[in-house]
This record gives sequence, C-alpha cells and structure tokens, in this order.
Amino acid sequence: MTRITRRLAGFLIVAAILVVPTSNATAPGAVACSCAQTQPLANIAADPDAVSFVGVAGREEAAGVPIQVNRWFRGVGMAQVVWLDPGNLQGGNDGGLCGTEPLQPDTEWVIVGWRMERHVLVDMCSPHARTSDAQGRQMLRDLTAAFGPGAPVVVTPPPEAPSTVATLMPMVTALVAIAAGMLALSAAILALFAIRDRRRNAR
Repeated sequence: MTRITRRLAGFLIVAAILVVPTSNATAPGAVACSCAQTQPLANIAADPDAVSFVGVAGREEAAGVPIQVNRWFRGVGMAQVVWLDPGNLQGGNDGGLCGTEPLQPDTEWVIVGWRMERHVLVDMCSPHARTSDAQGRQMLRDLTAAFGPGAPVVVTPPPEAPSTVATLMPMVTALVAIAAGMLALSAAILALFAIRDRRRNAR
C-alpha cells in the first residue's frame, strides 16, 4: 500500500465518521487520524516514496525543520541535512488531522518519512521516534535487520578561512624583494660615485 493509498484510506475513514449521525456529535478537530498502518516497519520503509534515516533535529527555520543526518537506511536523496515540512509538526493542528508533535531540537531521531518535492513529510502516519526511547531502539533494530546498518553520512566541515598571516605572506614577500632590489641598486650607485671620486682624486 503506497503513501497516497494510506493517506486516502485515513481520510475516507474520517469522512465516514463525520457523516454518520450520532446523538453526541464530535468536533472535527477531535477525530483521530487513521493511518491504516498495520504492516511491518520494513514494508513501510520499502515504499518507493519513503526515506529512512537517523539524525539530530534542529530548530525550525524559514526553510523547514532541519535534520542533521548521520545514518541513511533507505530511499532516494541521501543528504547531510534533510528538511522536514513544518506544516505537519504543529501538534495535529494542520487541518488534515494527521499532524504530530514538533521534534524536540538537539535530540536524535530515527525517521521513516515521505519524500516530497523539497521536504520530507513526517506526520502521525510516518513512523518516527527518539533513538533514546524504547520505540526508537526497536525501529533501529527493525531497519537494521531489513536494510543493514545503514550508510554513515559524514559531515563535511566548511573550509577554514585563510589566516591573516597566510593572506599577507605573498605581499610581505613581494615587499621584501622590492626592498632588497632597492638596497642593491643603492649600493651600486654608491659604488659608482666612489669610483668616480677616486678617479678625480687620482688626477
């Protein structure tokens, strides 16, 4: 069952609940999300649209919620930083009834999400948990059993800015060469004057 099928099934179930007349009507916002998620985690992660990885959550920015990835299990688009769509990380207030709580910054998460155009979608229908929790540890075991230990994603540090000394060295070398040339020229001129004076005195 693909991601779209699961989400559609969830929405149909919610719609059916809303249209059934009851004596105690329930507000739409109180209806729980149904993800039709009864299959094993490995099957969900094997979906062509799914990506599975481990990373540390950052604070929400204009571009989304950054995840600094350190291990990639499966899916297209392996990267050092994955951006999550913040629209579904608002505690269920996304209007689609499948939103989930924001990811706590500076904590490590194991995530099975859905690759979108610019973001990865994480909501109640996409398994995710902190790696320090029992659920997260079980997810790691399941993903490792299905796909291996995962590929490490090495963070490439930004190139260091050249130091002031390194930047000025070519200029200093050029100035020293110019000064040495001027001293040599001055010494040659003085030598010529000295020779001229000796010749005059010899007369």
